[in-house]
Amino acid sequence: MDTRVSRPRRARIFTIGAAVALLALLAVPAIVLANSGNVTGSEICSGWSVTVKLDNNVQSTHHVTVTSTIPGYTTTGITNTSYNTTGASGQTVIWQASGANQVSGTVTLIIYNANSTTSIENQYSVTLVPASGCQQTPNISTSLSGGGQTVTSITVPAGTTVTDTATVSVVAPTVTSNSIALPTGTVTFTYYASPGCLSGGQSAGSGQLVDGQATSSGIVFNQVGTYYWMAVYGGDNNYNGATSPCISEQVTVVNTEPSIATQLSGSEVMVGAPVNDSATLTGVTSSAGGTVTYYYSSTACGYVTEDLPGTLVSTVPVTDGVVPNSSSVSFSSPGTWYWWAFYSGDANNGSATSPCESEMLTVDAPPPPPPVTHIVIPTPTPFQSLEGATATPTQAVLGATGAPVTTPPPTSTGSNGSSNNSTPLFALLICLAFGGLGLLAVQAQRRSMRA
Repeated sequence: MDTRVSRPRRARIFTIGAAVALLALLAVPAIVLANSGNVTGSEICSGWSVTVKLDNNVQSTHHVTVTSTIPGYTTTGITNTSYNTTGASGQTVIWQASGANQVSGTVTLIIYNANSTTSIENQYSVTLVPASGCQQTPNISTSLSGGGQTVTSITVPAGTTVTDTATVSVVAPTVTSNSIALPTGTVTFTYYASPGCLSGGQSAGSGQLVDGQATSSGIVFNQVGTYYWMAVYGGDNNYNGATSPCISEQVTVVNTEPSIATQLSGSEVMVGAPVNDSATLTGVTSSAGGTVTYYYSSTACGYVTEDLPGTLVSTVPVTDGVVPNSSSVSFSSPGTWYWWAFYSGDANNGSATSPCESEMLTVDAPPPPPPVTHIVIPTPTPFQSLEGATATPTQAVLGATGAPVTTPPPTSTGSNGSSNNSTPLFALLICLAFGGLGLLAVQAQRRSMRA
């Protein structure tokens, strides 16, 4: 007995019809929108890129605009531009941009309806954001300044102030949605007494980056030697930190080349008068030590040698660059004496000698004593006795020698030329005259005393 169940004829016809319809659908090409395109873009640590394309179906009546908010690429040059890509083989590239930095922004393609610049038919866009974990490491270079030099390595005398300047730069600055981001932050400076900059570093301060540069504090080097500098950039949100190579930046500190000037307490003195010398050092470190020795000689300095440096006055210690005065000297004979001073220097300061010819002392002999002046003062002659008596001469002594000066008695000569030494009448009149004058003088003095 045949147990097979026969299917209805209608079901078989439907199955065959469905299969035919499916084959017909597969044979028809996919329908593509007219006036279309696309925007593609990507961003990785090494950079970014964006490409805008039109399909081969854009008619010239459909204007196209491309906009961008990527810093530095906000002008695309495509605004309401007409394209005709119908019949083209494949897609047509109408705008593209790329960079080796990190950026943020959006690029948009707008295709308008026919003969319109406001009614949008199709729109495409791509947005770029900085890739994570791929900050740039900037370059850092340094230069030292001191003693009128600005180079990587300098040589300066002890006591010179030195600064370091660091420049932090990048090949392709990071671009954010607002602006190009330059490195910001702090640079720390350190110097070392040994190459390698591994230990024993001394701080030279820190500085904020301004336009990519920062400067250290000023360091005064008073010790002779070689010092190695290093600058460290701490990084920021857009850039990694960076360190300058230690060995490439050196300060070589050498002995100073000082000068010494002297000044006598007097350039001309008398025999036996004391005189001393003073000295001033310039071009030395603030902690300069050593000694200064003062000399003088009766010979001009051109003839003074190291074996015969002259007469030693005294040697004094130098403390922090300050020189005490010499001892005092007096000269027992007149003449001309040349003075100078010699500075010994120390571990950080060179030696120096003052110019001898500029310091000359003249010693003068004392002046002769003033001459003795003899003045003769006449002594009043005693009243003479009777006629015929002989008057005794009087004496007055004046002057340093004490020699007597004799004053002869007055004589009277008559009309006949004979000697008339005295007469009783004349003597009496003279006596009365002098007596009266004396009495008047005594009375006047008494009145004066009573008053």
